[in-house]
Amino acid sequence: MMRARQLATPRQWAKWAGAEFWRGLLVLVIFILFAILVLASARADATARCRASWYGLESGHRTANGERFRPNGLSIALPFTPHGERYRVCLRGRCVVVRHNDLGPARWTRRCADLSRGGARALGFERAGTALVEIERIR
Repeated sequence: MMRARQLATPRQWAKWAGAEFWRGLLVLVIFILFAILVLASARADATARCRASWYGLESGHRTANGERFRPNGLSIALPFTPHGERYRVCLRGRCVVVRHNDLGPARWTRRCADLSRGGARALGFERAGTALVEIERIR
């Protein structure tokens, strides 16, 4: 009858618990974090082409960054970016520069951005409600 093979001997455990193992693990973790940061920054600078809608019937409420919402202003609501950034939004040759000050739209809506009513009017899709736009972060 065969004996069950031992998973690790005490000597192997001592080798794994040594400084060489932890140093290698630390280098691996640092490399992975660096790769994630590089990929995230490259993705943030890219131009996104996606469906956007507008909102603006609820004048005066507070936005996610605490300021009052102005429907006729040029602002944009995006889900995962820092507030205060400026973006260039283009549709059929028309471009407008907007400032990010709110969170939205909900993930289940399959839209990437909500423009204020003023931004939608400037781009010419206020009546349509949604449009396929190009969004680019301005540095």
